[in-house]
Amino acid sequence: MVKNVLSKRDLSSAQDALQNYYPTVEEYDTNPKKYTHLQGDQFAGLVMFPFVTSILNNLPTHPSIVGIVEHILEFQDIRVLKACLQAKFAGAADYEQMHHYDYPNHTLVVPNLHRPEPNSQNKKNSTI
Repeated sequence: MVKNVLSKRDLSSAQDALQNYYPTVEEYDTNPKKYTHLQGDQFAGLVMFPFVTSILNNLPTHPSIVGIVEHILEFQDIRVLKACLQAKFAGAADYEQMHHYDYPNHTLVVPNLHRPEPNSQNKKNSTI
């Protein structure tokens, strides 16, 4: 976890805006039957961009978040493919899954299975 990415004001505003979509943990735990739309499937409650508030709409391109991504990738031509919101509540669905890549829905091409994945030492030979 990276601390202090957002200002306290931005974080608080975003948390408040999430109440347009999701109950608090306490609200959910008090009456889970009221929130069946958030249960039964690991993708239940998934909300795709655009959102109902500007604070949530601006988060995917927030300068602090983009700056971290640019730093990690050592690349500045960053593009947002998609943005979504999701809240997961204990016991609402089976969220267990193996670690995996989401190639089919997060890139236009799949990796070349005959070449090894690039590593941080060999960025120019990227297969994806």
